Amino acid sequence: MKVMRLICSLSVCNPALSLRLTLFLLLTSASLLMLTTSCEKGLDSMSNVDIETCLLKRWMTEETWRSYEMDEDALTGERYSFYKWTDPEYIKSFTSSAEAFKAANIPEDSLKKMSTANLARTCFVYPYAIIYFAYIDYATSAIDGIFAIMNQFNGLTELQRRPSGADELLELYKSFILKADTTSRRTFDYRERHSFIDQGYLELLLLVAVDTQKLEQSQLKELGKEVMNKYYLELSDSQSHSWTTIQFTVCLGAMIIYKEATVHNSFSFSKEEMQLLENSILNTGKVSENIYELTELVISSLENYVN
Repeated sequence: MKVMRLICSLSVCNPALSLRLTLFLLLTSASLLMLTTSCEKGLDSMSNVDIETCLLKRWMTEETWRSYEMDEDALTGERYSFYKWTDPEYIKSFTSSAEAFKAANIPEDSLKKMSTANLARTCFVYPYAIIYFAYIDYATSAIDGIFAIMNQFNGLTELQRRPSGADELLELYKSFILKADTTSRRTFDYRERHSFIDQGYLELLLLVAVDTQKLEQSQLKELGKEVMNKYYLELSDSQSHSWTTIQFTVCLGAMIIYKEATVHNSFSFSKEEMQLLENSILNTGKVSENIYELTELVISSLENYVN
């Protein structure tokens, strides 16, 4: 009953998601136990990214791609705690998705003082991050899902504005260890989160950061190496991991080489290969009939790129 109450709460604003979310929650109930039981922005210096170069521009708002100059070293605030979401009765008290999402926003006084590293760690354990999975359908993809989360959670809005926001996401990704034990999602300690749902969430956020050029080219190589590491780790443990875990890793790799080809001319792909990369990124989360061709293109390109 508690699971169904949560489903109803999260589906009020978008009934079409109800069936998909129901099936997903039932299949991953172990990993969902925890759900069931800014700084002032400077106006004189903004990032100068050409929005037209962004593949995902139709989803974007200024909060997504503009960074503002600020003294991040002066921010020392601690992580925000979502401890209330470990209480099933608290979850049960919400009567609509809008109410639930509003409750999960970070209080503004804490948000403005929080260090960027702690802000990234807080965003990583956002209680409703799992919703991106519910958007994987014939008409929408995980890209729609991640932007839905970014548009409703003030923590991610602030993180996009911070100059080093993407840097901190990269550090989280490098330290993330994927494990088959999905019970790690019961905790709100970022150091104890190890599920494929968490990794996919991080990879989606980094995919957007790469598209909006929030990372330097040297950092893209760092990220490319980490994508390779995670891909081979997932591939070597087929009993614990499957295409469900690998797909987001491959699509993040696809975005890296796509941006390197379009912005830095690091690759010279054919028209068909570029179309394959674009389609795969836009349909992140979906299993494609071209998955083997995509994976070979991405992994072989990354191997040349990072070495």
